[in-house]
Amino acid sequence: MVIFLFIQPSISTSETEEMIIWICDHCCGLDHHYCYTVFVHNLPVPNTNIVGLNQIAIAQSLLNATSNQVFVLRLRDNTSDPKQKGLLNICVDSYSRLTDIFTEAFRLFNFRDYKKMASIEFDAAKQIDDCQTAFKSPTMTQRNWEMKELSNMAVYAAKLL
Repeated sequence: MVIFLFIQPSISTSETEEMIIWICDHCCGLDHHYCYTVFVHNLPVPNTNIVGLNQIAIAQSLLNATSNQVFVLRLRDNTSDPKQKGLLNICVDSYSRLTDIFTEAFRLFNFRDYKKMASIEFDAAKQIDDCQTAFKSPTMTQRNWEMKELSNMAVYAAKLL
């Protein structure tokens, strides 16, 4: 009789895991499941270093900002209520700026200008707050929350560079 032991490999090395936990603990308060999941699901290799974690945070922030921008544009374009359209315009502007911020952050990341990258990432939170204040709906509240988490992940990942 042959017995096989199946050991599930670790998703990341302990050093990578420690960096992820530090970032998530600092950026996301008590509920850091979303942060942890985003990093773990996007690790290119188990021993991803802090540069790789920054790349994940920026890329996911940019993808999310772009997706939300398209979503808000569709909402605005399908709304006939002028007041609601005006409030949605605030979100359109916010997500347009967020897309610009994270596009620039990616450019700075690629040029290894981490100090300037961190500085512009820090400005992202205000854009999210502007949209959340202007247009409150359950869907946008969730989208804004995710965007805030992602932008905070980018800010705190940059602190480790």
